[in-house]
Amino acid sequence: MWGRWAPQNERTIIVGVPTAAAIFGISISNIATSAICENLGWPYAFYIYGAFGIFFGTVWILYFRNTPEEMPWCLKEEKEYIKANTTACARIEIKKIPFKKILTSLVFWVACLSNIANSVIFFSITDKLPEYLQERIKIIFN
Repeated sequence: MWGRWAPQNERTIIVGVPTAAAIFGISISNIATSAICENLGWPYAFYIYGAFGIFFGTVWILYFRNTPEEMPWCLKEEKEYIKANTTACARIEIKKIPFKKILTSLVFWVACLSNIANSVIFFSITDKLPEYLQERIKIIFN
């Protein structure tokens, strides 16, 4: 998707900003969830986050398009800039997926372990962040 929307020199930004926003959102939602549960009760955490999910999902479905050419709100100059600064990706037709080759590849297993380690570290940090902020930085959330 980003290959059709982001010029070559802007791809790291267009991927980095949502990633940073996701980390920030998780950190804030950990704090907000405890406040919601304490003040409204635990079922409201599901109602509130469910409502956010429905709202943002609806906005995404109504607004998002696969390519800049399909986007009615995109200016002509923007479309021309994106088209001039992106490279077309060729479609490769795969007749048979080489599962044996994939599953015996050291690179594949290193990528899997790296992703697992990244997830463990990410969730540990976001899980312990409120506790750290309260105990070490002395920020009171209640």
